[in-house]
Amino acid sequence: MSSGIKLDERSILQAFIDLKVSEVIAKIYIYLVKVGGATSKQIIEGTKLYPSAVRKALSQMYHEGFVKRIKLSNDRVGRKPFLFKPASPKEVMDRLMIRVKERFQKLQYLNQYFEKRKD
Repeated sequence: MSSGIKLDERSILQAFIDLKVSEVIAKIYIYLVKVGGATSKQIIEGTKLYPSAVRKALSQMYHEGFVKRIKLSNDRVGRKPFLFKPASPKEVMDRLMIRVKERFQKLQYLNQYFEKRKD
């Protein structure tokens, strides 16, 4: 389903990279936003990324709140696959903003040290 809005994927990818989000995570997140949700197998096929990189990134993305996962049922014995759905871009932006604020706070400590040494 098309929303009528064209995604400039390159500039979005670059924005993620500028915010110190790995390229793999950024590509997976953009893909999930475009398709709405996918299994790891579908993500691997859709992004052309290495399977091990996708699985590692999905685990990290889940723990950082970039994706939600839903266990799917299957008719086979063994592990049931997950459907990964993207967190809203607003949620991701809020999480990234927290990261940026934490980094600026660390720089503020350096500034306090600098100001004390000036005296």
